[in-house]
Amino acid sequence: MTTQTALPVLPDLGAVLMGERAALLENATGGKVFINGQLAYVWGAGQDGLRRLAASQLVDTGAA
Repeated sequence: MTTQTALPVLPDLGAVLMGERAALLENATGGKVFINGQLAYVWGAGQDGLRRLAASQLVDTGAA
C-alpha cells in the first residue's frame, strides 16, 4: 500500500489550516470548513450563529 500526501489545494486558495485535518476558507461572502478535504460546514455573510456552531463542532469532535 502506498501513502499519499495531502493535496496542497486548500492552502493555495488561502485557507487557514486548523490542525492536521481541518481547514477554514473565509471571505466577504461567508465561509467554509473542510475536514480531510471534504466540505463539512458552510455559512453566508452575517450568519455568525452558523460560524460559531461550526467552530464548536470542530472542537467537540477534535477535528481542530
